[in-house]
Amino acid sequence: MPVFPGYTKPSELLIDVGVLYGRLDGYGSTLLGVGATRGGLTFNPNRALRNVPFDGKQADIEGLDRYVADGAPTLVGNLLDFSRKALGILEPGSTSEDSGSMARIEPLGNSEFLAAGAYIDDLLWIRRMKDTTLIDVIGFPRAIVVQYEEKGEEKNEIVAAVTIAARVPADADDIEVAPYRRFRATSIDELDALFPEFWNIDGYEG
Repeated sequence: MPVFPGYTKPSELLIDVGVLYGRLDGYGSTLLGVGATRGGLTFNPNRALRNVPFDGKQADIEGLDRYVADGAPTLVGNLLDFSRKALGILEPGSTSEDSGSMARIEPLGNSEFLAAGAYIDDLLWIRRMKDTTLIDVIGFPRAIVVQYEEKGEEKNEIVAAVTIAARVPADADDIEVAPYRRFRATSIDELDALFPEFWNIDGYEG
């Protein structure tokens, strides 16, 4: 009589929606909260396995798989914060000007390249684990908001639906390196002490 193997109860669970942290130009090297979210975040590594095709092939073959990028890794979600700091994230490369009681924020012009300071450094999506002594982190060494849409609903707060994409740092030697990392740590401070070595990207100096 065959014996059913039974179930194994999951023990290492990720709980809560997590929080976003990063380093922003003009705020020093401190990791800062980069926006409260609503509805959680969705991570997509945007990588696909490609089994090398060749004439006469009838099935995919072990050892001929390689990863190819289908686009940049992304974090997608809704941000609630519309502070000056948040607007700088939504409109990377923009400039602002204050005149008495009025402020003007001017988006970067079309066809202009973003300067280094327009990017978010060390963007971290930090999630809590069932074992409360550990955090689990998805990190982008460089990140940029590639698109956003402000959405308003009756009797509700306006949110910015954003897509944040990862970038390989400009000082990295290997342009084919995957521009995201996964970390397991006991605290944000532990992560902070290990950058940039923890990214393990050749040539990258932070």
